[in-house]
Amino acid sequence: GYTSAGIHALEARTVWRNNWVAVGTTRQVSTPGAFFTGNIGKEPFLVSSDRENTLRAFYNVCRHHGNIVERRAVGEADQFTCCYHGWTYGVDGRLKKTTKMQGIRNFVAGQNALKTMGVRTWGPLVLLRLAGHPASDEFDHEVLPLRQELEGLGFSSGMTHVCRRQYQLECNWKLIIDNAADGGYHLEYVHRDLSDNLDLSTFRTDVGDLYNMQVCVGKADNDNSAKRRRVGQKAVYSCIYPNLLVNRYGPWLDTNIVLPLGPHRSLMIYDFFLSDKFADEMSE
Repeated sequence: GYTSAGIHALEARTVWRNNWVAVGTTRQVSTPGAFFTGNIGKEPFLVSSDRENTLRAFYNVCRHHGNIVERRAVGEADQFTCCYHGWTYGVDGRLKKTTKMQGIRNFVAGQNALKTMGVRTWGPLVLLRLAGHPASDEFDHEVLPLRQELEGLGFSSGMTHVCRRQYQLECNWKLIIDNAADGGYHLEYVHRDLSDNLDLSTFRTDVGDLYNMQVCVGKADNDNSAKRRRVGQKAVYSCIYPNLLVNRYGPWLDTNIVLPLGPHRSLMIYDFFLSDKFADEMSE
């Protein structure tokens, strides 16, 4: 059932292949030649910014013998060279050089570029679609109410990245998503400091085809404590199918990316952002 190998394999063919999957942030590929790598299940990916600073994404697999091309997690490069036989690809995925292939019949370098994935951005995030770009992409429309709520507090701009944390968890990826999308059911018991600073009578949950959004107003009183300022006037906690959590509260934005490592293991990637205005005030 929930954690069976059969369900895990089915999810790989459907959930993780046919949806926009969050994998990183735009700041990781903000300059020409910048790249990062990772895995969606068993599928290795390579996201890069080409010479024109156009975002691209590929299967991180050499077209020759299927070796991993780029083994670094993050960095800058003007080309990617497979360590097995030296096949070299440009940051645009084009096959630039091979070794000892002269005279090989029917070999066409132009037909052996790195295989592409669908890639797009959403606010400060990079999303991939293993199956490529859909013929009709309704993603922006489907999550528009959530995007508008986030932009009202500051999401796409006016935020500075502070830090990243990663953890491997001994649980199925769906457990993490289920917890985040439970409509605040666990809030008063697990996050007591947080709930003490929210006006829970204003708590609401909005559900769309691709998202779950929980919105709550901060308590309106004269308390100026650090905990109260951390929550601010309003907090938004959201989940975008299949693997992205976005939380906006006070001066803070945190994004949580969930990736499957197996039926019983998951990777959590947290990125924390602080509003530019608050960061400037703190530095004075």
